[in-house]
Amino acid sequence: MRQLLLIIFLGVFTNGYCQEKTVATTPTDVTVYLRSAKVAEQGKVSLLKGKNTLKIKNLSNYIDSNTYQIGLSNGATLLSVTPATDYLKADEFTDEEKELINQKETLQVSLEIKQATEKTLAGELNLIEENRKIGNNEQGWTSTQLANLADFYAKRTLEIHKKRIGLKKEISDLKKKIGKINKQLQETSSQRNENRQVLTLEVEASRNTTATLLLTYVVNNAGWQPYYDIRAKSLEDPLSLVVKGKIYQNTGKDWNQVAMKVSTYLPKANQNRPILNPFFIREQPMYNRSEDDLEEVVMEAPSVANSMQMRKGAALADVAVTQVVEQQFNVAYELNSPQSIASTGKGQTIILDKKEVAADYVYHSVPKLTEEVFLLANIKNWQSLNLMLTEANIYFEGNFIGKTTINPNYTKDKYPLSLGVDERIVIKRRLLDNLSSKRTLSSKKVDNFAYEMSIRNNGPKAIELEILDQLPISQNNKIEVGKTELAGGDYDKGTGSILWKKSIARGGTEKIQFSYEVKYPKEMVLQYY
Repeated sequence: MRQLLLIIFLGVFTNGYCQEKTVATTPTDVTVYLRSAKVAEQGKVSLLKGKNTLKIKNLSNYIDSNTYQIGLSNGATLLSVTPATDYLKADEFTDEEKELINQKETLQVSLEIKQATEKTLAGELNLIEENRKIGNNEQGWTSTQLANLADFYAKRTLEIHKKRIGLKKEISDLKKKIGKINKQLQETSSQRNENRQVLTLEVEASRNTTATLLLTYVVNNAGWQPYYDIRAKSLEDPLSLVVKGKIYQNTGKDWNQVAMKVSTYLPKANQNRPILNPFFIREQPMYNRSEDDLEEVVMEAPSVANSMQMRKGAALADVAVTQVVEQQFNVAYELNSPQSIASTGKGQTIILDKKEVAADYVYHSVPKLTEEVFLLANIKNWQSLNLMLTEANIYFEGNFIGKTTINPNYTKDKYPLSLGVDERIVIKRRLLDNLSSKRTLSSKKVDNFAYEMSIRNNGPKAIELEILDQLPISQNNKIEVGKTELAGGDYDKGTGSILWKKSIARGGTEKIQFSYEVKYPKEMVLQYY
């Protein structure tokens, strides 16, 4: 009877006692965002019927505590989650650290012994030097004594110097080894300090079971840097667009053989919609300004953007291992094989995607700014490429041309991409002095300007060439700008730009002359800017 009561009592005590266990979880799935990452970790845990206290340790300090999500299987119910920081973790050492500390202590003892030996030899050498100066003041040295002394001095000092040289080398090597161990210990200590977060879970189990625990969270100190390689084989072939991602993480925990996605999503802390507040207007005192003063105040300088941007809004600007998935807010690249990214902060580059892109090729020149002629690839259907604001390496005919910036904040149908300067296309712009003049009429001055552009195609094929120039824009109704000859150029009054499109045969030449005049009051002094 007493045995039965004892068994019943122990059973009640076991069922009512809150079991505490540490759950070892490892990263299994990672989605890398541009400036953070979502990490999923899994672990197995044995649960007893009733309440269980589970601790998940070694979590990164950089986890956003608002993003924890926890799932349990096999009849286990999560009751509560309590995050905390383990400040004593810095005093715990791994087996690797203990081995390093033992190595350091052994090397330190050896270093101290060699330093003491070197110091002793230095003292002996000093003693010999001092004794060499002591002579027999009363009787002097005999020739035999002097010869013996010289022989001893030469041999012993040489032995000491050799030993000291060897010891100094050994001491230096030991210090280097100790220094390397210290650096390694600092790195592991840093990782230990970066993984001090602990989650305490209260779990109710309906029976004794082994459950799978799934933990997901968003962690900072991770992300990826996109960039492109853009390759053009010739003017007849489409462009090759290679999307690359440099993935990094310094969260304190290595990602070993995890399923990985790379996402273009950029999580933001503030997701509140914008609120439009009232917009007021009132009269401002005039301070007795004259009409001319007011006119001068409201004048604004035109945009300093280059003329290609002014005219149309245009901007001069390997095998993938992923599956591309377009989502509502972003594009995700699902890597086909598990990846390992160490927590070092060093980037690991992966080819995410490769596409063949249709493009129209045209040469483009702004000789007022530079006499260099650029080859442009006007990319069709560029909106479907999911471009990101980043840097791109440009290659043409297998040669590295340079770098450019891809800016997806663009609204036109074709995206103009500069493939670099073609030195074989020569263009010169000059002022025609014989057709340019300044003269004064009764109440006005008239300035005439005439320019000529000479183009020659020294390349192997005929080309299509765009040439941009401009007329000044008046922001004062007393200044009149008139176009007298534009040689068939397309004039944009809003920006003042003139566009010529020319087909130039191989070895062909072309000349373009254009002129304009400026009329203004003769007492006025003009400023061009």
